[in-house]
Amino acid sequence: MRVAEIMNDYRNIHAFLAAIRASPTAEEYNEEGYLVLRRCVAEAQALLAQPFQALNTGRDDEEHDKMHLRRYCYLDRPPLNHSADHAD
Repeated sequence: MRVAEIMNDYRNIHAFLAAIRASPTAEEYNEEGYLVLRRCVAEAQALLAQPFQALNTGRDDEEHDKMHLRRYCYLDRPPLNHSADHAD
C-alpha cells in the first residue's frame, strides 16, 4: 500500500533529523540556522516518541489497513503553522 510506504519514509526522515548532532561555535550557537536546526531536531524527537507501528501485517485485509492508517495518521502529522508564524 503506497500510503504505508510514504508514512514509513516520513518516519525515516524524522529518525535522520532526530540523529543530527551539530557542534556550532559559541558565536554560531544563536544564529538562525542553528536555531531552526535545534527546533527541527526537537520536533523530530517528539514525533518519534509517539506510538507508531508500520503496516507489516502480512495480511491482504484492506479494511484493516485503512483502519490502522486512520489511527496513526493524526499522531505523526506535523504542526500546520511552520511558515506562518516565522514571516518577519
